[in-house]
Amino acid sequence: MRVLLPFALSAVGLLGLACSSANDEPGGTSGSAGTATVGSGGSAGDSAVPRKLEIQDLGVIEARAAIDFTVRAQPPGVYKVQLSLPSTKGDPLDAVLDRSEVETDADGLAHAQLTTPSSPTTFALRASVGSVVATQTLILEDGGVATVQVEPRRPNLSALRDITTWIASAHADKTCAELPGIPPEDGPFPAPVAGKTDAPIIPSVPAGKRLAITLRSGHFIGGCTTVESLPPGPVTSPQVVVVSLLNRPIDLSASYLTLSFGLDDAGGGWQSLLTEAGERAQSALLGSSADDVDAILDAMREASGDSRQAFENARTAELWDDALRARWGAGAATKVRDLLGSWLVAGRARFAAAEPTFRGSLSPLPQSTTSDASAARLELSTVASVSAATAGFAQSAQVSWSASPDDTVALATDLYFVRSRLATALAEGAALDASPSAANAASALAEALDCSGIAVGLAQAGVDTAVGYGTCTADCLAELCEGALTALWSRAGDAEGLTPTRLSFTATGKAYVGDDAEIAGLTGAWIGELEGGGTKVATRGPVTAATPLPVK
Repeated sequence: MRVLLPFALSAVGLLGLACSSANDEPGGTSGSAGTATVGSGGSAGDSAVPRKLEIQDLGVIEARAAIDFTVRAQPPGVYKVQLSLPSTKGDPLDAVLDRSEVETDADGLAHAQLTTPSSPTTFALRASVGSVVATQTLILEDGGVATVQVEPRRPNLSALRDITTWIASAHADKTCAELPGIPPEDGPFPAPVAGKTDAPIIPSVPAGKRLAITLRSGHFIGGCTTVESLPPGPVTSPQVVVVSLLNRPIDLSASYLTLSFGLDDAGGGWQSLLTEAGERAQSALLGSSADDVDAILDAMREASGDSRQAFENARTAELWDDALRARWGAGAATKVRDLLGSWLVAGRARFAAAEPTFRGSLSPLPQSTTSDASAARLELSTVASVSAATAGFAQSAQVSWSASPDDTVALATDLYFVRSRLATALAEGAALDASPSAANAASALAEALDCSGIAVGLAQAGVDTAVGYGTCTADCLAELCEGALTALWSRAGDAEGLTPTRLSFTATGKAYVGDDAEIAGLTGAWIGELEGGGTKVATRGPVTAATPLPVK
């Protein structure tokens, strides 16, 4: 749509202003700006008129465009300029000026704005001060402009994502086939952003031309409709164009998530597994020793290093086994294992109560694309609030994942762990609850069994009550006791060596999709199977995911 000058107007100065015309206006002669006289520059007063007026040459402009223009008065001074679109020079239709009167500044310049019509016509722009008049005839050619109201069509309402706002646009001389992708690229004729319940309005698109009308919300839903042509019309009579919408496929390659999954059956198969693992841990703690008294003194001997023989000689000669049995009383034979057993039971309760049971992060592997299926990396961080590594889990696992058109996401992987490590890691949490000042489970054992008291008792069993053997005092024996308990705890955790238990994991959930079609959240469920120790147990639970919080 163009507005053209049908005749040339002379340019004045660097502003390129068109000379005024008084051919058919009262008080003017052909080629002149009128006959009124004005004094020198400055304030001209209400009765003064300039020698001539000039309207800036508007040149070739788009239809229904808001065009700023300048009027110049000569000589410079302050004048009140009347502006109009006289119908005697043609019908201006819906063209409009932003003001009917404007005052020039001391330099003789005044500024106003013209909004051109939406349909073809010829009309005039008139500026006057008294009898001094300038006009400029304008012609609107081509097909004019149209207003488009874009209505979204949702073929499957439940499959579409949460709409935030609507953004519509138009491409001239294009079809939707030339605009691939969901959503298509925005066009050069935009609509103001519309609310989710409103239809966006594109105010000025070329009429009579082929148009591609696009509509999107964010960058996760979009569509396009090709229109062969639209008739020109004012803003008050928009043409309705319906655009069918599609979800942009989920972009797995841009999806980074924190993943949490819990258990519906923490009191079932998992409890049986942990109970069996705990029994093996207690048995492994004893090792080849006859009972717990024998086990701790054997471990102290091993902790004495090069003084092992001296330790053993003092142990035999001074009857340390009997002294320790007497100290521990009737339950001496199972003293350490009983303490471990109580913590194993409490650890299983902590596991059952943990929400969520597992936490980790999910990130796409470099080769991931937006295809139907791709791979991601799961980094497991905690299990029942215990670090995954401490709990005996392999921290990293490859995950296969896929997204369907209805935003259902599927995940599948296998996680491997050592059951005895998990059981003792959970027990350590219970031990630290019982001994808040302890640094670890072995320290909690040392507090509960009173290694300092054991050391004093062993030292006092001999002739020299200050020395246990050689130069090893009670303090030395206490350190050996603590080292022995560290070794016993480690032995319990390693009861199953590196023999893994497999947790198969398959999850499905409904995704919340972000602005760029990445997964921003997920809610669903998972099912799986525990396989280890010659048994298989089904397991299941809820799964959730969210985008990671920004690092502060």
